[in-house]
Amino acid sequence: MNNKSAAVHLHTQFEEVEAITVIDLLRRAGIQTDVLSLESQLWIKGAHGIEIKCDLLLKDAKANYDIYIIPGGPGVDALLDNQAFIELVKSWGNKGCLIAAICAAPRILSTAKLLNGKKIACFPAVEASISEASISQDQVVKDGNIITSRGVGTSIPFALSIIGELQGEDKADYISKQIVFT
Repeated sequence: MNNKSAAVHLHTQFEEVEAITVIDLLRRAGIQTDVLSLESQLWIKGAHGIEIKCDLLLKDAKANYDIYIIPGGPGVDALLDNQAFIELVKSWGNKGCLIAAICAAPRILSTAKLLNGKKIACFPAVEASISEASISQDQVVKDGNIITSRGVGTSIPFALSIIGELQGEDKADYISKQIVFT
């Protein structure tokens, strides 16, 4: 029986494809996936006007997940000023928790001081703002407890990488074939 769990953190102006792809594929893989609101309400509007109802407010979520996932989008800029969230992310990293960030979201990991000397992937427009890490052009990069990816176009490989990390490559390959992704 699978008892792996994931927390996907949604913020106003999140990138919808990056969030929904991960949520969908993790749930297909049987991973308990909680969608958490970083706002004061459950309904969050993404960068392209699509509203998603989260499962829980962050304050009501359980304490420990096997992975913490942060999608990108223009709302990442506001999260950089959310000191409570930055400190929470920093605490996950300092405990060695698995953290995944896509697109602009690696900037949050940078602000939390978790990328020093790491190899990462991120959205091209934010590369210059992350000077302490080595930027890769690979679709997905795992370095230690950090998984990063470049953007909307890499959402499926990003999700499959997370599945592979939590449940093994056989499960990731199975989901890949199930969705006809080659």
